[in-house]
Amino acid sequence: MKRISKLACDSPDAINRLYMRYVQPNEVVFRKNYLENCCIWSTVEFESCTLDFVPVVDGEYLIIDKEIRKILGTFTPSPFEENKCGEETISSILIADEWDVRKVLPAILEKKWSYVYFVFNQEVNKFASFFKIKEFLSIFPANIKFFGTTEEMRQYFLEDHDAYLPKRIVALEPEKYQKIFEDIHDARIQSGVPSNNEFLSICIPTYNRGKLALKSIKTALTSDYDAEIEFIVCDNGSTEGAQEYKEIENMKDSRLRYYRSPQNRGYQNNILNCLQKAKGKFVLFISDEDSIIPENIGTALNWLSNHREGVGACIFSGSGTEEWAVHKEKVFEPGPDAVIRAYYMNYVTGCCFNLDSIKERDLFRSAKEIENNFYYRIYTHCALGVILALQFKVVDSNIVLWHFGEERAQSDDWGREGVIRKSETPESRSLQSVDAVKLVKGQLSEKDLLEIFSNRMNTYYDLLSLYYKLPEYSDDFKKMYSWINICTLHYKNYYQLIEELGVKDILPFVEKMNRTAFNWLVCKRRQKLCTPEENLLSSLQAQVAKYHFDKGTPFGQIDFEGIEKDLCGWVKEFLEKRS
Repeated sequence: MKRISKLACDSPDAINRLYMRYVQPNEVVFRKNYLENCCIWSTVEFESCTLDFVPVVDGEYLIIDKEIRKILGTFTPSPFEENKCGEETISSILIADEWDVRKVLPAILEKKWSYVYFVFNQEVNKFASFFKIKEFLSIFPANIKFFGTTEEMRQYFLEDHDAYLPKRIVALEPEKYQKIFEDIHDARIQSGVPSNNEFLSICIPTYNRGKLALKSIKTALTSDYDAEIEFIVCDNGSTEGAQEYKEIENMKDSRLRYYRSPQNRGYQNNILNCLQKAKGKFVLFISDEDSIIPENIGTALNWLSNHREGVGACIFSGSGTEEWAVHKEKVFEPGPDAVIRAYYMNYVTGCCFNLDSIKERDLFRSAKEIENNFYYRIYTHCALGVILALQFKVVDSNIVLWHFGEERAQSDDWGREGVIRKSETPESRSLQSVDAVKLVKGQLSEKDLLEIFSNRMNTYYDLLSLYYKLPEYSDDFKKMYSWINICTLHYKNYYQLIEELGVKDILPFVEKMNRTAFNWLVCKRRQKLCTPEENLLSSLQAQVAKYHFDKGTPFGQIDFEGIEKDLCGWVKEFLEKRS
């Protein structure tokens, strides 16, 4: 190809000389390049192209508008490099009514777009001219699509329900295209034709809360995303709220799918049902009593797009209380760190699972194997997260994605003992704690297993001590359960657990259990709600017990009731003398 060594001036004579010396001699090459590049797209005949090019040294081209016979500057086609783009996103970008690729390349490089769309209208002949340059297409990512007219683009998105509508618009009149996409969005969700390209499945497991579930799904369906998401409502055989559930089932929205079990098959089966019905890359759980924040879904989608590799589960923040706010993203590596974090994602709303990781870990088979595990039955999503955390990362996201419901529904699936739900009694909590450790049996080193063992043992005491603090439980709980009995019950269960774990070196586990038990015998959280006399008695009781333990009496054989009986009269007499 014949190239010019210096820029020419812009006079008519100079333009004519350029045509004679450089454009016309290169026409055969330009035509060949054009035909080869047109295999991608072009409805423009070569003769209709309104720009011509003059090769310059160092890979530059002079751009000449042949209609007005004017040089429009230079163009250097630099190959597209993905590592020069910003972060990954599932969103697409639309570039409309602009022929000058030099102006729009920065927008293309802003992010790793799911798709890059061009629509040209009156500028089509100018843009198509660039196909004359052999290396022109190399400046774009592979995921690019061209439209000659706005109507052609509109028909494409109306017919292809799997294509993500552009969320970034670069155009002289972006409002015009925004309105077009809003209309397409409405047409899509009303069509009843679902997408087969869902990225996020938003699942609402529900039982006997039709009113709350209806409110939650109505909020979710206001989202302006369509092909990227789906909403799954799994009704676990509800016997109440039939009218509201029927309204959900009859909603006309292509993103919504309602499933009803003929009977209540338990919490664990409803969670599994959601996961098995989901088609997205990720599955996000929202309790029927809570609601997603529709305007933050796009931020979450892009965040998830950047956390696909090596992640098993992630947790999104909720608004409404500081307790649920995550202020900084944190990554927990596979193993004990991720496992412990998974234990603490006990509130199902905001929990998100990577379906690719679920399939790789064969999680549904694993769930079948642990179906009688008590922790799994109570905290199914946590147990599944724990299994994933053995192999994959768990990530805290600081994106606030959901609101607490105004009505706080409390499940009584397991019944009650007085004011305490049966799932929260000391006996139940201890069994949950033991079975939580059993989930990782044989899958961690003994050092890592000891860390899990200690964490779950402490969590039991931590949870039970809270009942002395909570006003709705405190008085009744103190009457129903002795703190000493709470501690000794758990100690005995954990001593048996050590034997079941089959560890080679039992001593570190026993020492950890002993230190933990004695640390919690005197519970400062509990002391705040007890009388000075009660606190003195419990402290002395713990000290005498520790004395007997140090003298060789096993913890499980210490006569706590006898010690309390011996001390009770003495403490009372001692305090009376000192008054």
